[in-house]
Amino acid sequence: MKINRIGVSVFVVSAEIEDSLNKLCVGKDVKMVKEYVPLLSVRLMRLKGKSEEENRFFVNLVNKSIYTVVRPGYASKVKGLLPFHHAVEEPSLDAQNFLSVLESLPQPVQQAFGFLVDHGTTSVAEFKQEDLAPLLHQQLVDTYQHQATVYVKLSSRVPSFSNACHDLSRYFVVSDTSDGSIECQSIHHNPEAIAKTIGSTFGAVAQIEKVVYLPVAYIHEHIAGKTSVAQHYLMLNKASGQHPASVSHPKNMAPIMLGAHAGAKEIAFEAATINFTHVAGMDAVKERIREAIVYPLKSPDVSSEYQKKGGGSILFYGPPGCGKTYIVRATVGECGANFYSVNANEIIGMEPQVGADNLHNQFEDARANTPAIIFFDEIDALGGRRESAQSTSSRMVINQFLTEMDGVESSNINLLVIGSTNAPWDIDPALRRSGRFTIQILLPPPDKVAREAIFSVHLKKVPHDGSVDVGKLADLTDGYSSADIKAICDESVRIPWQEAVHGGVHRPTTMKDFLTVLASRKSSLVPWMRLAEKQISKSGESDVYAELWDLIEQYKARLGVAAAPEVVLSAPVKISPPPATPPVQSADAPVEKSRVPDAERATAIKEKNTLDEKIRLLKEKKEAGEINDSIYAALMAKFESQLKELGEKI
Repeated sequence: MKINRIGVSVFVVSAEIEDSLNKLCVGKDVKMVKEYVPLLSVRLMRLKGKSEEENRFFVNLVNKSIYTVVRPGYASKVKGLLPFHHAVEEPSLDAQNFLSVLESLPQPVQQAFGFLVDHGTTSVAEFKQEDLAPLLHQQLVDTYQHQATVYVKLSSRVPSFSNACHDLSRYFVVSDTSDGSIECQSIHHNPEAIAKTIGSTFGAVAQIEKVVYLPVAYIHEHIAGKTSVAQHYLMLNKASGQHPASVSHPKNMAPIMLGAHAGAKEIAFEAATINFTHVAGMDAVKERIREAIVYPLKSPDVSSEYQKKGGGSILFYGPPGCGKTYIVRATVGECGANFYSVNANEIIGMEPQVGADNLHNQFEDARANTPAIIFFDEIDALGGRRESAQSTSSRMVINQFLTEMDGVESSNINLLVIGSTNAPWDIDPALRRSGRFTIQILLPPPDKVAREAIFSVHLKKVPHDGSVDVGKLADLTDGYSSADIKAICDESVRIPWQEAVHGGVHRPTTMKDFLTVLASRKSSLVPWMRLAEKQISKSGESDVYAELWDLIEQYKARLGVAAAPEVVLSAPVKISPPPATPPVQSADAPVEKSRVPDAERATAIKEKNTLDEKIRLLKEKKEAGEINDSIYAALMAKFESQLKELGEKI
C-alpha cells in the first residue's frame, strides 16, 4: 500500500454571502450548518493536433461528482428556484456523477464517452457496438433516429474537455488558511483511481495536484413538522467585488496522507500529516530517526562530505499501544518522503514464489520512488524465525526478505526500512546482523510528560470542567499505554453521557468520573510484560534486549507485577512392566502409538502455554482495534498450525 502525501488548500468564504445567510436564519426555525467538502484538483494535459491542450478538473472525494461553474445567465435561473431569495449573488455549480459508472467500464468504453463529450451528437456508425452498449445500459447516452441515420448523444449536459468552467480555481479565491470552526467532510475515494479514470476518458495525462476544500452551507428549515434542506455555496468569486469573511479560528492547512490498497477503489485511511512536533517526548528516538533519513535529505552536501548516505533500517519494538505506528507517521511528515506500508497478509499465505515476488516488487517500487520509507507493521509475521516457519511459503518469504534487506545500507540509498513488532523475540536473528535491522529502538510506555500531553489532546475533544487535573491523571497512569489513556478518556466521558441520555442533567466530565474509571481499569500491559519476561528468559537474549529487560524490571517494581507463574507438571506416571506374554490382539485392533518422551512432552506443554498467552493477547489487540483483520487472520493461522503440532506431542 502506497501512502500519498497530498497538499491541501481551501476556497475562501465570501463575507457577503455568509452575512446574507445568517440574516435569513434570524427569528426563524432555521438552522445553518457549514462544512468543507473535499475536492481533488487534477491537472489534465493532452495533445490536440500539434498543440498541447490542458485543463484542471475538480472532483468531489465524497461522491465522485465532477464540478463545473454554471454560466451566469443560467445561474440566475437556478437561483430563483432556491427557497430563500436575497440580493447577494451566489456561486452556482453543476455536479455530474458519471465517474462512478465509468471507472468500472473498459477503457474503450470510457474513451467513447470522452469522444461524445468533446464532439457532441455523433452517428452511431462512428462507434463499435460493444463500446456503446455499456453506455446505453448505464443510461449515460441516448440514441435517436433522424431520417435514415441513428445518432447517439449524452444523456446530460457535460462541458467539453477544454471548457474553462471545469477549473474552479479560475473563478474562486484559494487560500492555505481555513476556518477551524468549520468541519471537514471525510474523504471516501482513492485519488489515484479517480485521476486514472479521468485521464483514460479524455485521452490525457492526469496529474494529482492537491485537495481543495469547498465551503458549503446547508440551511435546515422546519415548516409544519417537515424539514427542508437547501444547499448554498460560500466561495468568494474573484470578479464579484465581495470580500473574504473573517476567520474566527484560523488554521493552516497541513498536507494529508491518503492510502489505498493496490487496485482498491476505496482509500484505506485519511490522516492529517504530522511531524515530530506532534510527538511528546521521545527526543532520543526522534534524533536517531533524523540521522537516518531526515538530515541526509535536508543537508545532502554536508552528508556527502562525511560519506553519510540517507536510508538504512530501524526496528521499533515494545509493548502494544505505545505509539510505534504514530512515530512512523511523524517520520513521514518530518522528511516528506514517499511512504509504503506493507501488509503482511498480502505477502504470506500465497504460493511460495508469488509471495516472494510480491515482496520483491514492494521493495522495487519504493526504490524507484526515493526518498522513500517502507514500513512493515507486525514484522514478526513476515520476518519470524525460520526454524519456526511452518511452510515452504513462509521460509521462502523470510529468505527473500533477508535478501532485500542485504541491500539496505549499500544500494538502497535514501530508502529507509522501518519494522515494528510487539514480539521482538520472534524476529529471526539474521535480521539483526549488520546491514539489516542494526538500529533497534525500544518504544516504552509514555513517560509522565507524554501522558500529560496525551490526556490534554483527548480532553480538547470533550466537555470537561476545571476539576480535571491532567498532572494527577498522569501520576495515576504510570505504566499505562497510550491506548489505555485514550480508553480511560472515552470511558470517563461515557459516564455523563449515559446520565444525559437517560434523562439526567447535561453536565461536563469531572475528575470524579476519571477516578471512577481508574478504580476499575488497570494497565493492559501487565500480560504483555509477563509474556516478554518469559520469552526473553527462554531465549537467553536478555543482553540483546537489555533495554526491554530493564523496563520489565522497573515495571514490576513500580506496579508490583508478579512474575508469570511457571507451568507445574504432574509427576511422571509410573508404568508397570509388561507381562511376559503379551495378550493376543486381533489383526484389526489399532496399534498403540509410541509415547512421546516425558521431557519432550513437558517442553511441548510449556510452549503451548506460551502460545495460548500469545493468542489471548492477539485477541485483546483485535478487540481493541490495534490490529487489522488481515494481520489478525495471518497470525491466528500461524498460531493454530503451531498448536496442532504441539497437540500431537502432548
